[in-house]
Parts: sequence; C-alpha cells; structure tokens
Amino acid sequence: MPVLTDKNKADLKSRFDKELVGPVTLRHFTQRISQLVLPGAAGAAQSAQGSQVLRQTREILEEMAATAPDKIKVEVYDLVADRPKLAEYQVARIPCTLLDSAGRARYYGIPAGYEFTTIVQAIVDASQGHTPLREPTLKALAQLDQDINLKVFVTPT
Repeated sequence: MPVLTDKNKADLKSRFDKELVGPVTLRHFTQRISQLVLPGAAGAAQSAQGSQVLRQTREILEEMAATAPDKIKVEVYDLVADRPKLAEYQVARIPCTLLDSAGRARYYGIPAGYEFTTIVQAIVDASQGHTPLREPTLKALAQLDQDINLKVFVTPT
C-alpha cells in the first residue's frame, strides 16, 4: 500500500523535474529481517511499532525515488546482513539515510509529517552539489582546524 498520495507524488515529480541537477544516491540502513522482538508483551508491541517505522521509512524513500528515477537511486542495507557497510559509514542506529556520497549528511528516523520537507530539500541540495549556507558561515567553517560533528534535531514543538 503506497505511503505517499498521488498528489504528493505529482508535487514531488514537478519539484524534482525543476530542481534536481545531478544524481543522488540515498544509502538507506534498515533491518529487513524481523529480529526486533524485545522481551515481554511491551517488547513485542515496541517491536511491531519499530518494524512499521522501518518499513514505512523505506517505502517513503522508494516512492520518492520513483518520482525521479533518472536522478534518485535508493540503496538499501540491512543492519544484520550488511555490517561492513554500517562500519564503513559509521552508522550507529536505524533507520538511517545517507544523503551525500561521503555519508556526511545523514537523516535518522522516518521522514514523515513536518520532516518530509526537510529530507526533500536535503535531496535537492545534494543534487545541486552545494549548500545553502551563506558566505560568512562557509568562511567560518573553513577556518576550523579539526572535524566537528554537528547534529540537528527537528521537532514541531
């Protein structure tokens, strides 16, 4: 059953047709094998909810990619079966989607609700090969003498 509506898909296709420049590969880390069961009844409920989030996240990404198949590709990696890839990209938890070729920009969680537009814009930015940061910010970042790990948390509240 599709996650995105026909209108969502049409809107995405229109935006991607106008704004995508280069190809984008979304490396999506999830768990295909149902091994999410935690002990007890509460654990089983959490496992079912976790499985649903993982499935819906993958489906959203695949449906988004289908609106621009010549520009967006989704590679799916399994938490258990693809451990070397998790180590290579230093993925600590799932669901995780890497938005750039180096794995620097990553999205944890399900890109639904308010977060949907965030990931759409991130895909557009990755496709255009530049960041929307202003020149003073880029200059300040260029002066850093060591790597930093910047985390951005999104919440409607």
